[in-house]
Amino acid sequence: MPSNNAATDLSLPPSISTFAALMPALNDRMRQIEGLTGSIAKVATSTGPSSTSSSSAGQVVLSVPGTLGMMSNAAPLMQFASAVTPSGLVGLVKLPSIGAAIMAQLMVGGVAYATVTAPAGQTRVSIPGAGAIAAGALVTLNLISVGTTFPGSGLSVILQGV
Repeated sequence: MPSNNAATDLSLPPSISTFAALMPALNDRMRQIEGLTGSIAKVATSTGPSSTSSSSAGQVVLSVPGTLGMMSNAAPLMQFASAVTPSGLVGLVKLPSIGAAIMAQLMVGGVAYATVTAPAGQTRVSIPGAGAIAAGALVTLNLISVGTTFPGSGLSVILQGV
């Protein structure tokens, strides 16, 4: 029986039996929130320099919570209001994969933009940016490989300098 304490209740709604079934609803809700709060690009660049960074450029994080599995559109879909050129991409994994690398492919307008590969056992990897992302282009994240013994858990791909 579900608890009334939201901090401890981890049950799924009755109409949703798996995490995969929850993803479309979660992606739709994230799009609604983004629409209400304005462009992600505006939010990322309006924050300005932080106390720990000398750059005025922002960053955007695409997150895939929980245990990983190969899937398309693994993170909420997004687009930038104006063209941006990321200076780099960073992949962070909460629990690393075992047996094979985690490969996350960033797609821009349906075309492969960059692939972030975290070798088995590693929790951080970074690669340089791969060029400009046009304004309005749909940005998606596909998981094309995960660990074989343990797939890994909690992936974040950070687009830096946007």
